[in-house]
Parts: sequence; structure tokens; C-alpha cells
Amino acid sequence: MAKKLYEEAAVQAIADAIRAKNGSGATYRIGDMAAAVRAITGAEVVTWHQCPEAVRNYLTNVTYDPSDYSTSQIANYAPAAAVISNYKPIGQTAGGTVHYNEVPNVLTPFAGGGAAGTLKPLDTLRWLRTRDNSAEAWNVRDLGGWACDGGTVKYGLLIRGGRISAADRAVLVGQFGVQHEIDLRGKEGRDPSDGDVATESPLGGDVRFTIADKAATYALTPVATWQLYLRCVIDAVTHREPVYFHCTAGADRTGTLACVLEGLLGMSQSDIDKDYELTTFYSGSGTDALARRRNEPEWKRLINAINAVSGNTFRDKCVHFAVGTCGMSMADINAYRAVMTAGTPETLHWYQTIAKSLTGCTLSNTTSQADYGEAYTATITADSGKVLASVVVKMGGVDITATAYSAGSGAINIAKVTGAVTITAVASVPSVTYNITRNLTNCASSNVANTVADGAAYSTTLSPTGTYKKLGTIIVTMGGTDISASAVSGNTITIAKVTGNIVITCAAVITNVIETVGISADTRLSAGSGTNKAQVGWAAIGANMDAASLIHLMPGDTLRIKGASLPDSQDGKSIAISYSETATFLSAGYIHNGYSWNNLEFTTVDNVVTITGPAEHYLRLSLICADASAVIATINEPIT
Repeated sequence: MAKKLYEEAAVQAIADAIRAKNGSGATYRIGDMAAAVRAITGAEVVTWHQCPEAVRNYLTNVTYDPSDYSTSQIANYAPAAAVISNYKPIGQTAGGTVHYNEVPNVLTPFAGGGAAGTLKPLDTLRWLRTRDNSAEAWNVRDLGGWACDGGTVKYGLLIRGGRISAADRAVLVGQFGVQHEIDLRGKEGRDPSDGDVATESPLGGDVRFTIADKAATYALTPVATWQLYLRCVIDAVTHREPVYFHCTAGADRTGTLACVLEGLLGMSQSDIDKDYELTTFYSGSGTDALARRRNEPEWKRLINAINAVSGNTFRDKCVHFAVGTCGMSMADINAYRAVMTAGTPETLHWYQTIAKSLTGCTLSNTTSQADYGEAYTATITADSGKVLASVVVKMGGVDITATAYSAGSGAINIAKVTGAVTITAVASVPSVTYNITRNLTNCASSNVANTVADGAAYSTTLSPTGTYKKLGTIIVTMGGTDISASAVSGNTITIAKVTGNIVITCAAVITNVIETVGISADTRLSAGSGTNKAQVGWAAIGANMDAASLIHLMPGDTLRIKGASLPDSQDGKSIAISYSETATFLSAGYIHNGYSWNNLEFTTVDNVVTITGPAEHYLRLSLICADASAVIATINEPIT
């Protein structure tokens, strides 16, 4: 449930009214008040139709056939000229106050004016009123209440509507807890009625603001726009942070995004169409320009675009678009559905087949399917006395052997399955073999074979063992000739064609590298909360705000970080955060070269960030960093 803000005086008034009615001196928390009110003898139970009658009649009487987009019934219910009372909630006076925007079919306590009781608005659709005058945001409604997979859409997380101003903050932020605004009008190709391009939310600096370069209007393009929209919505909703998304009128661009978001939840096409047409109560039905009808070319263009995506149902097509085209994961989709559904939605899968054709060899992973976007790994092992002669890996009909298969180890690694996978492998008895000798100190080889066939490919990856964390120089000879320059890349050795005996020599170095804390690329830390923020060109040393990610320094320890740097002066992004042992945020400071903070000294020595102090600390840092994969951090060990 979204967090809501309450005026202390109003809450106190309700508590006082309860005590006046029941004669007690009890102290009441907000969560206790509903039960306390219901227990009062003579307490009122106020029910009313918060949704206007014309809208109720439309929702009750209209059901559309998803196979027939030739008709629309909205003009039978929405008048030619808009009537404001049709697209605003009906208020109810109770306890001397007029109540709007209440959650349908939920008992809410009230007290005041000598009366106490509970409010229960009927119906399911919740129009919203943002201000007490005609200049308020228009066509605003909660996406909650509609039937969907496993239940109904939750109220209070996704709110659609028209453009807003600072005056709408009291309701949208204060009452509904909106934390994200998505402006669907785009930066480019805007209609003059859209106004100037905004750079921040008029609701306030604490509301995150998202706007794409180009708008998506009755289309599944531009893909970059959809990727931005869906990532913002899914990230916000899964963190229970309410979102307000809108264009100018809350009609076309807003209806486009709403259609896909509702489709992902498994709402029926009939209800998706009806939600789109509800805008007509705001715009009027008198002309084609005003009305939003399901049988018009624009809406049919969007529906046809979705139906052109693979999938057996409209829901699955929306899912496949979000995952296959926009790069969301099935885990993302299922998390969104779980949070947005009052009930128990089905866990969705989009399985891709894994087919194998193996001769003279076996495959370690026997699964026959993988979810779209999942990783797939396996190892091919030749039968005794045989060597792998050929391996071909295809995905979606495309040969991906070069990137997915390691010839030396027999390992197959597909980071993200995006189509049907076929693995074809043949092993045979070799005619000539060469020996593989490994002179390894404190490190190990992923390929443990001691022989390799003449002309075959060979590859392996070396890794440090025990307490050792980094490798020294890798030297490879073949037939007595040093081929290190061509065969070694990072920690991996690759020989396309073996023509002689192979000797591999390497020793691991550096023992005290910090790896458990993790490093987050393109990330800075919030000085106010310690949370991660997106920031290109910075990295967070200590990936997450949890105990496992903290850098633990004892008195006199020296922390060294190579691959990142300190600015010469405060830049507002290079930050040190101090925590308790259990990852409770304590304090933060903007750091730079030569800076002292919290009994810690921050300096740069030989291009290595060095941090020292006389006391125990639990830290996370955000530093300037171009390549997070190149960062090395040690405690009490020089980095060479």
C-alpha cells in the first residue's frame, strides 16, 4: 500500500471525537481508529455512490467483443458537451466535512461535528478531485478497481490524468503519496497546447520526474520511449511508490500507456476499451475530435499493433512486447503484477525450447526449456577416448557459437535466452594429441584436460585460489614458442588451432582484495539517505545498502582503491557514507582529495585513492569511475 500523509490536527480530531463518544481516555493509532469507530453505539455507516450515475450506467451496461472493433457505445452515455459532474467524484458530507476521493468499498473512519462513523463509497471506479476549483487537473482517475488476473487492480499506485500544476500537490502528493510523475508529452514534436517542456515535476522537487524525447501515441514505438516508461512504472510500483502519468488531456498518449499497463495485468480488452472511452465523459462525445471511441482508427491502430506481437492472448502479447522488445524481464513483469493486484495473479512464463543433438558426448544441463530473458549454462563433455570435433550453438536460428561457447572448457554460457536454442555437438576419436602442462601457483584452470587433439581449438580461464584475488602475468608456449601475446586476453587463454605441446605458467598475486562489498557502475550515493542514485561516470564502492556491502575498517587500517578517483574539490557526487554495523545510515560527507571527514583522511597516492583513520568505521563510497570492472580495493595491502 502506498504511504499517505495525514494532518496531525485532523487525526487528533478523530481521536478526540472517538473518546467523546465512548467515554474512554484511550490513545488511538491510525490503524486502530476504524475498529474504535465501529464499536461506538450509534456510529454512522455512510454509503453513497461516489461515481456519477452516467458513468455507472456505462460501466454496468456495456461489454465489448474483442474480436469486433466496428462499434462503440460511449456516445449513448457521455453527452455531446462534457458535464463536469460526470468526471468528478460525488462528495459526501459527514462529520461536517465533504469527503471526496475515498477508496471504493473500503470503510474509512470519520469524526467531527458531533458525529462519528465510517465512510464507504460504492462502485469501483474512482474519479479524483485534485482541488476545490475549476482550474484543478482534469480527467484524473485511479487505475484501481478493474478486474484482472487473480483479483482486481489495486488502488492508489497508478493514477492517470491531464497536466497538473503545483496547486495539485496537496492532493496528489499529500493525500495519495505520488512519488513519480511521468510526462507523456515528450520533448520533441509537441503540440502547442502541450506547453513548454518541463525539466522537473510541478508537484515538487521530491517527486521524481520522467519525460521521454519522443511521445508514444497509439503505437508501440519509439521503443526507447516505451523502455523508459515501463522501467519507470515497474521500478516505482514494485517499490510501492505511486505514479501519476499524464499528457495534456489524459486521453491519447495517456490511454496508450494505460492500455499496455492494463494488458500486463490481464484486464479484459472490453475493460481496457472502456477505460479508454471514459475520457469522453471529460471531453464530450459531440464530434470525432472530442470523443474517444474504441472503433476509431487511432485506437484500432494501437490494438492491431499489440495483436501483431506473438502470444496467445492480449495479455501475453503485452508481456512479450514488454519483455521481447523493451528488455524487461519476466521477473520484472511478475513483480509488477504481484504488487498491482489485490489477489493472487498467475506467475507468467515465456518459455523458449532448448533442443540438443549430441554425438559421442553429453551435456550437463538436461532442461528442455528456459524462460525468455533467463541465463542458460551447460558443459559439453566428450565420451571417454574422444574429443569434441564440432560444436554449434544457435538461438532464434542465429549462430551464436562464437560468443556462447568456450572450446577449451566445453562451457556454453548464454546470458539471456531470447529465442529457441539448438545445441549440436560431435565428439570423435583424435588421431594426434598434444600434452597440456600447467605450472600454476595459487591459481586454477577451468579446463582441466591434459591433452588436446591436433588442430583442435583450446581455451581455458585462470582464476586465483585460496586468499589470492588477482593473477600475475600469464605465459603460454606451444611447441616451445611463446604465444602469450596472441593467446592471452585478460584471464582467458584461447588457441584457435593446437599444433604442439602447450605449457601454461602463472602465479596469483594480491591477497586482500575487497570483493564481497560489490561495485555498482554508473551510480552515486544519496547524501541524505545513502540510497543508490543513477549517475554516469561514478561508481558505488559497496553495491547495496546492507551489512554485507559495507567496507569494515578497524582503527589504523588503510583502504586503497585503484580504478577510481577523488575530485580536487567538492562536486556533490563524490560521497562517503557512514553506517552502523547493521547498515543503519549515520552520516554522509562530500569528499575530495586532501579532505578530512569523520576522523578519516582522503588522499590520492600514485593514482590510488587512500583512506585512513584512527577509529572503526563501516563505509560505502561513491567515486569518479569510468570503468567499474577495473576497480581494485584492498585493506592494508599496497596495489601495484
